[in-house]
Amino acid sequence: MACCSSSRLGLVVAALPTNDHCADCNSQNDTTWLSINFGVVVCIECSGIHRDLGVHISRIQSLTLDNIGTSQLLLARYMTNQGFNDVMEAKLNAANKPNPSSSMDERYSFIRAKYLEKRFVLRTCTDEHELLSDLEHAVNNNNIYHLLQVFAEGVDLSAPLPSSEFEETALHLAVTRDMGTSLHIVDFLIQNMRSVDLNKPTSSLGSHGGSNSALHICAIHDKPECMKLLLRSGANPNQRNAQDKTPLNIAEERAHHTCEELLRHALSNQKTLFENINIDWNLSHDEGSTDFSDDETVIEDRNGCVTPERKQPSRPPSYTESPVNMRSRSSTCDSLKSNSYRQPMPPPPPPQSKKPLSAPSSVSNVGSLKKRVAPLPPANYGTLPSNHNHNRSPSDPNPNYHTLNHHKRSPSGDSSRGIHLAGAKLVIPPGEIPTLKSTNTEKSCTGSIQRPRGPPPPAPNT
Repeated sequence: MACCSSSRLGLVVAALPTNDHCADCNSQNDTTWLSINFGVVVCIECSGIHRDLGVHISRIQSLTLDNIGTSQLLLARYMTNQGFNDVMEAKLNAANKPNPSSSMDERYSFIRAKYLEKRFVLRTCTDEHELLSDLEHAVNNNNIYHLLQVFAEGVDLSAPLPSSEFEETALHLAVTRDMGTSLHIVDFLIQNMRSVDLNKPTSSLGSHGGSNSALHICAIHDKPECMKLLLRSGANPNQRNAQDKTPLNIAEERAHHTCEELLRHALSNQKTLFENINIDWNLSHDEGSTDFSDDETVIEDRNGCVTPERKQPSRPPSYTESPVNMRSRSSTCDSLKSNSYRQPMPPPPPPQSKKPLSAPSSVSNVGSLKKRVAPLPPANYGTLPSNHNHNRSPSDPNPNYHTLNHHKRSPSGDSSRGIHLAGAKLVIPPGEIPTLKSTNTEKSCTGSIQRPRGPPPPAPNT
């Protein structure tokens, strides 16, 4: 799998519906500042106030100035400003929201109330148990807005879930369930819980030895993308479980080589491998997925896959909850290979036109969008009047093929060749009627027309 470039994804995030306006004041002035732990875009004025709140509340990065990895764009690809505000501003009177001309003091008061106090959130749960039940439901259903709702209502993200058998938290559950389509759920939990809670273990009686942290679970189930998110945020790779095993010990035992590499990278105090995650971002063609230049507009059937051969899209195969449900080109090719392109396609039916067309002599062009060679004309085509209004194209027959060029032909023109053309017609110049002599009444078996014969030569003098 491969990931898309962060610069392209940054443009995609900025172009998502409602992301062209600041999430806090609706300004369109330099709305390129991303709160990576919430996935919302704000303007340059409001971004300064987010920074003042502290990174434990909102972590701000520039989509255009900072070198952002794809792991930091994950939440923004799913959230959108409108979806976030539907939860965080549910009780807000629109007249009380800052506008682009609001002062910095007005912005500061509003942003503190919205993000720190969560003053405008609609309360839906009555107690902690109900909140935890909703949290578990949100994780099981990969519902980012339901997860945001319980977070905004103050749920303890590190508390054991109501139905957990071994004191598993929402993070343990999310990592275990992830199949590449719920990484945004894992990321939201990681970024919005206390750092110390990233290492919280299950009970000592749990499965696989017990006392397993989220990193241990990644190593057990071979979840390298979840592991990247945890290690990027500071999860402890040296923590041991009830069997005195580190995540690296487990990855080595199970031959999960990618997890091994990531853990060794973390143990050497490096983080570059954690910046980009490999999932299918599922970008549509309008979002810049693939660029076809003019010389690639001819698409041929190559290896059973209808696609240009020179450029391959860089799209990994797993992504389900994006606004546009679009398969990668490689999967499209596989489906074509297994269905209609397994056998040659029959030629198309002839068009309903006044002039009959003969069927093409080969099917070599099947599966190609190249212009096919025109079929040969009917046998009597050369006896028809020429159309002087016709513009010739390269696929038209050679003009020498036509038998009518409006010039006079002598009777000896054909007889000198000694060739009789079966079914041929005698072409007579306009207004000229030849004098014909009687000929042999017997018709040739070929049905050819016999030309009139001249008188015999005089007898030689004796």
